[in-house]
Amino acid sequence: MNQSAVEELERARVEGFIDKRECARLLGRTVRSVDTYMAAGVIPFYKLGRTVMFKWSEVDAHIQSHFRVCLRLKG
Repeated sequence: MNQSAVEELERARVEGFIDKRECARLLGRTVRSVDTYMAAGVIPFYKLGRTVMFKWSEVDAHIQSHFRVCLRLKG
C-alpha cells in the first residue's frame, strides 16, 4: 500500500462528526437547505437522540457518486 493510501485510511479512521451548521458551511448552503437535503435523502446523516450529525467524507462521497457536475455554457 502506498503512503497516500495509508494516510487516507488513517484520516478516515479518526474522522469525527460535524453538526448541521458545519455541513451547511462546507456545502455553501443554509442550514434550512441541509434540512431539505436530509428530508429528500440527498445527504446521509446520523440521528443521535434529537441531535443530527454528519461525517463529511460520507456526505462528499454520496454527492459525488449520485450527482453530476454541470457547466453552463453561454450561447
